[in-house]
Amino acid sequence: ACEAAQLIQDSARRGRRAGAPSAAMGLGCSCQCSRAQELQGELTAEHVKSGGAVGFAQSETFVDVLPRDDGARSPLAVGGNFKQALEISPTTCSTQEPPASLPSPTQADSASRIADDDVAADPERVLATIKELCGEGRIFEAAAALQDLTTKVDVSTESGKSVKAQIDTDPMLANLREMHARMKTTMEIITPEALPGQSHDSRWVHTRVQEKSIGPQFLSDIYLRFAQGKERDPKGSSTQLVICGYLQAFPCELDKFISVYRETDLYMKEWIADCERSEGQVHGIENLFAAMSHIVNASPILPMKLQVVSIRNFAVCSQSPFNAQLPDRGPGVLVMDFGVPADATKHAGFDLPQHVHRAVRLAGMSMILYFTPRADLPGHCDVFAFGKTGVPVPQWLVPLSLLKRFLSHHFLSVFIAIKTHIVNNWDSLAYAERMQNCPTFYRAAGAPSLAAAPAVAP
Repeated sequence: ACEAAQLIQDSARRGRRAGAPSAAMGLGCSCQCSRAQELQGELTAEHVKSGGAVGFAQSETFVDVLPRDDGARSPLAVGGNFKQALEISPTTCSTQEPPASLPSPTQADSASRIADDDVAADPERVLATIKELCGEGRIFEAAAALQDLTTKVDVSTESGKSVKAQIDTDPMLANLREMHARMKTTMEIITPEALPGQSHDSRWVHTRVQEKSIGPQFLSDIYLRFAQGKERDPKGSSTQLVICGYLQAFPCELDKFISVYRETDLYMKEWIADCERSEGQVHGIENLFAAMSHIVNASPILPMKLQVVSIRNFAVCSQSPFNAQLPDRGPGVLVMDFGVPADATKHAGFDLPQHVHRAVRLAGMSMILYFTPRADLPGHCDVFAFGKTGVPVPQWLVPLSLLKRFLSHHFLSVFIAIKTHIVNNWDSLAYAERMQNCPTFYRAAGAPSLAAAPAVAP
């Protein structure tokens, strides 16, 4: 038998031993019949706690932070209308096809630091300002300014020639172009049609998770469906999923929250339920503060081990990149979590771990998380997440009802672990020291709406 067939057989045997087959768990059949639809109700913390230890892998967190002054347009409010909350102008997005590109905080944000005539008058100063923006993690602004400089620099002058040479050879600027392109491509899948609609949108299974021990107003809504039509990669895994998450009022300051996601080597496997391995690498400004996360999880909820290897990129946004699709967003920090090619040993500047024996490595993963501070609750954040992932096993082996239970457990475990092990013990951990050692980036992340002073005085 081929390796995939052997894996399925082993997974089935392991599932029976763990009492995990969908029928035994009462999770409904793989055809997603009416029994499965009955399971879309609210999931309480007690249900999740009964499924295993607290603290799953934060590397796959499907979350996004949503800033609001009130709940009037919140899709999470009881009786809220998703379609109304996500409505956009037809001039910015066709109802038939996704837009060619999405508006992002670019030229307008960088204009305060780079005047139109600066490129001609002092291209060296413009390049210095672009590097300053990179140092603050302001990827969209830096990429827009770099494109403008590349187009307009006068190579007939000595200064212009020097700047052009740096543009062509500087590794950090090459990383900037690649990172911006990845973010833009991933963001283009987030169209209103791709997001959850009203309650009759039968494409999704939905779980609402509440946990008072995290915070009295903490709430997380998780939506899951199979990818459809053009969303499916014809060369991708047999099972391809779309995930959307909304999290409200997590009690943590924005810069600290971002440090939890970036400082992946500090996240301990003991904080993760059913975790066999938790590793990470963190890079500095030369790779635009990117991080790598490697998690191996053997959850009894699933009939196989999961290996998750992902690269995380960060962009501080002085304006929301989701104004068209999600109008109630403000300044925040965008985190892009993307999977690595299955056969790669190096990717995006990182040395990658080897495949783990008898584990399924998630493939085709691309997640966008947008973290924003709550204006009405100082010291709290909201998060919005949207993404795709693939599992190289048949779709019948992982019905949505089973995956919903797994993700619900995952979500609650992640946030209980962050609150219990990190937020409550902040002063005894190394996160604060890491933030002090990277002050420019974390200062910008903590106050994304504030533009720093120019690196070179005008």
